[in-house]
Amino acid sequence: MQELTERQREALEVIKRHIKEHGYPPTVRELIHEMGGTSSSHGVYYLEALERKGYIERDHSPRAIRVIRDNGNS
Repeated sequence: MQELTERQREALEVIKRHIKEHGYPPTVRELIHEMGGTSSSHGVYYLEALERKGYIERDHSPRAIRVIRDNGNS
């Protein structure tokens, strides 16, 4: 499996933390906001990379993210 970049690891941690705190995954906008960014396209990019590398699974609804592989943190 491919390793994650620093920003991809950060995105995965944000997703895991959001699920732990709220009981559901973040939307793309929430993900980017929590990462300190402003562009939703960056959020989509991170989600696509995490999915391609086997860390998450997604559906086509806004909060349909499921962590399937941990990066070893938290």
